[in-house]
Amino acid sequence: ALAIINELRSRTAMKDMGPFALDVLYARAKAKMWSKVEQLKAHPDLRISDFGTRRRHSFLWQRWCVEALKEGIGKSFSGTSNVLLAMDTDLEALGTLAGTRDVAAAAAAAMRRRAAALALAAAGRPVVRVFYQVAGTPIFTIGGGHLIDQAIRDCGGANVFADTGIPAPQVDVEAVLARRPDAIVAATSRAERPEWLDAWRKWPQIPAVGRGNLFVVDADRLNRAGPRFVDGMAELCEAIDTARGRQGVSSR
Repeated sequence: ALAIINELRSRTAMKDMGPFALDVLYARAKAKMWSKVEQLKAHPDLRISDFGTRRRHSFLWQRWCVEALKEGIGKSFSGTSNVLLAMDTDLEALGTLAGTRDVAAAAAAAMRRRAAALALAAAGRPVVRVFYQVAGTPIFTIGGGHLIDQAIRDCGGANVFADTGIPAPQVDVEAVLARRPDAIVAATSRAERPEWLDAWRKWPQIPAVGRGNLFVVDADRLNRAGPRFVDGMAELCEAIDTARGRQGVSSR
């Protein structure tokens, strides 16, 4: 889970920055990145590949850099080791460059079919408001635009912190109380139940607590953008569907 740890570290370092300071920070970072892309254009014989998932600043920043390289240096950009980014940006997944193209293509197609089936199964069902928690002290969650936010929506849920504009925002108890989630989903390694999940029982006024909708999913699957993500998505959909049934509304 090194990718999510690094993203949380980045967000902690920037937690005291206001919206304008963040805008300036990312504007400077984009300008610096693009200047490097322009330097690479002068060397068309070079082949550049992205292996930045494990030590990235954030999922969204990695995506921006990958898209910038694709636009900026074209065919000189070989692709990315991030399978989902490769799929979304129509790039070569680097696993296919080792003589296993057919196997990789079949696996990617199977992953897309399974994800589509999960989304279809949830389509049209009552929406469940979800608080997805990735850390207890301090409390971190997932914002809008994140891949996990998309998975929540595909499972028929609504991320209660989707409007923050930050991929991994730090929040407090008062903010969670105000958002009144129908389900609280804790993401931990190997789906081991953390103490900080049951700590929410102190606030039975939260619909998720009052209905017993405190769930655990495997962070090793969901918090890493890789082939196992769909397995994690299935866990997430199951939790959301269980919460939907406890709302007094049939899930079918």
